[in-house]
Amino acid sequence: MHRATDAEALTAEKPFFGCAAIQGGMYRFAEGVPVKDALEHASVQLAAAYSIIDPDGLDGDGAWAVSFLVESAKAAIDAAARGLARHDRANRERSAT
Repeated sequence: MHRATDAEALTAEKPFFGCAAIQGGMYRFAEGVPVKDALEHASVQLAAAYSIIDPDGLDGDGAWAVSFLVESAKAAIDAAARGLARHDRANRERSAT
């Protein structure tokens, strides 16, 4: 796992793509990824989803792919947001001492 410096925020783990048989989600966005990298990943996932969308509609496979890509991007953004919040909290605690 990558270690944060004072200037760098890292992601928190974020499960995604829910499944009734597996609590939390079948996949996880990893903890410890630099937030910048996580946001770049989300951007690429959203661009891929957008490129699949056909104005005439999607077949079943296309709809599943877009759903997965969007949920994956959301997980990356959520993991980044949680990591930023944790990083900010740690910085405030360091400043208070």
